[in-house]
Amino acid sequence: MTGSARSERYSRAYLIAASAGGFALLAYALHRAPAARLPSLLVVMVLAVFAEAVPVRLPGMKATVSVGSGVIVAAIMLFGSGWAGLVAALGTVRLVDLRGKIPVLWVLFNRAQLGASATLAGLAYEALRGSGGGVAELRSLGAIVVAGGLYFVFNAGFVSAFFSLRDGVAILPLWTKYMRWATPHNLALIPVGVLLALVYASVGWVGAVLFFVPLLVARYAMQRYTDLKEFHGSTVRALVRAVEAKDPYTRGHSDRVARYAVALGRQFRFSEDKLERLEYAAVLHDIGKIGIADSILLKPGRLEPGEYAVMKRHPALGADIVSEVRPLDQEVVDWIRYHHEWYDGNGYPTGRSGEEIPLGAQIIGVADALDAMTTVRPYKRALTLQGALEEMRRHSGRQFSPVVVDALIAAVKEGKLELAEPPIPIERQEEILAGSPPAGEPGEAEAAPEPDRARPAAALRPKLSKAGAPGAKGRTASRRARRVDAASSGND
Repeated sequence: MTGSARSERYSRAYLIAASAGGFALLAYALHRAPAARLPSLLVVMVLAVFAEAVPVRLPGMKATVSVGSGVIVAAIMLFGSGWAGLVAALGTVRLVDLRGKIPVLWVLFNRAQLGASATLAGLAYEALRGSGGGVAELRSLGAIVVAGGLYFVFNAGFVSAFFSLRDGVAILPLWTKYMRWATPHNLALIPVGVLLALVYASVGWVGAVLFFVPLLVARYAMQRYTDLKEFHGSTVRALVRAVEAKDPYTRGHSDRVARYAVALGRQFRFSEDKLERLEYAAVLHDIGKIGIADSILLKPGRLEPGEYAVMKRHPALGADIVSEVRPLDQEVVDWIRYHHEWYDGNGYPTGRSGEEIPLGAQIIGVADALDAMTTVRPYKRALTLQGALEEMRRHSGRQFSPVVVDALIAAVKEGKLELAEPPIPIERQEEILAGSPPAGEPGEAEAAPEPDRARPAAALRPKLSKAGAPGAKGRTASRRARRVDAASSGND
């Protein structure tokens, strides 16, 4: 059984087990719950439905948040654990759930985990509040703050566990990432839910309906925040695509490098915040090529030494460009600046070696080479994943960091890293090598790179004679450079 098939099997089993357990817990809580006034319960249920109808997707995640959480906090205070669980389970149904666009098992899981989260939070509220306390008492307010926080913790835990099993990644980083984005929003909804409960208890359903307006304002503020975050990411990728659009053979290269880099970062147990910055650095690692003349960037033959010297400026140019982007810190800038450094000191732009090269830059360098090795170029055949790993092993300690190469091999063996879809199908490589342009790009073959055009003999800085010709040691280095670069990074 493959790693992806095993993950699919485990995640499906989890959905079934979690759904069954969640509904069982909810049934138990309802069985022991005191009777509730049906009209009041229906009003709160309707408020939850309307609040849940406009969710906000968290940036970079497949999860959403909504202002419905504030209504559920109010339900915990007003009705207790069992009925609050029912409001969370049924009041969060969305139209998309009813249209058959989402698998039934996933819909049931969401109902069960939200109901279970609210039920568990409600039980904690009842235990902390004690008996006989009104919603306005100080101990009730303290108890609901704790219970509201627990509701978000349980909800994030149930969802993170699924994605952990499905994607084969550790649950804690996923849970941390979700909580990091959702916590400010959710914490702000706790006092809103408390006020909703107080207004409902004092004024009745009319006051509660009027108080629903602040919930919509909170939703609007969250949407604006996530829109700005998504706009930032979209702008970054648009800049990268402007560079990649010049060459159809490297289309999507930066996105694939980012995917591989994040998988490697997880092997080093990077925090979710650091993984996000690593992803940005990987997406932007070639942005400096926007400052390289097309006559050099797209030259069909071997670059002259002067032209290659210009090409080698692109990491520093990229770092200078990114340094002007305020949300990205110096660490990201350094990862971009040094991603073409070699472990033995023969890279560029500064000739750093070993641990002088930041780990993030080492990771991006390996991810960059992996994509170049496994995609078709006009001057070389694509390697299989295993062939690329063999090439990595061969040059570990010279071009590549040994620890990063080991992490790459481990990630592949554990099923945590798989090749992304290349822009040019590998099946067409003989056609490409024969000089035919990729589909939809007529005439590109004439402008495509030739063997050794991107990285001439100067790549390893061979010693030159006074006349400028390589000496014997230089010729050996030149042959080695051509051998490595024909398999690895080309002009990436």
